[in-house]
Amino acid sequence: MPKRWCRGCRIAALVLPLFGIAGLLMVAKEHYMEQQNSPFAGTDILSLSQAVAEDDVWQISQQATAVRQHVRGDLQITLLQWAILQQRPGSVQALIQAGADIGQPGMEGNGALHTAAMVKDAQYLRLLLQQAPRLICVIWSLVLRH
Repeated sequence: MPKRWCRGCRIAALVLPLFGIAGLLMVAKEHYMEQQNSPFAGTDILSLSQAVAEDDVWQISQQATAVRQHVRGDLQITLLQWAILQQRPGSVQALIQAGADIGQPGMEGNGALHTAAMVKDAQYLRLLLQQAPRLICVIWSLVLRH
């Protein structure tokens, strides 16, 4: 009986580390896929875009600067549009508080209001419309340019 038990221990000692390695590989692959799926992959705001996708308000407040918020990802998407499409209301609010430009053109030349109007949750449109005084200033400045 002890010989049989020892053989089982040896097998377990060989198999258990394989499960650990397989788990680490799956985590690494998931992390890689997250980076590849972000429209901001290859930009210096990848970590900020991940914070937006995860609704990590604290990280957004630490990383979001006016300059970084003007960086666009694939298809010209803005961080504010990314937050709306990911359906992350906390991220939308945090970006607005950090000074996100609601009128910044993004995907297909549309701004965040257009994106918010397309999603099926009205809370994003409400969050943006609460910024109406800022939005009016943006629109007025655009009118004065022409």
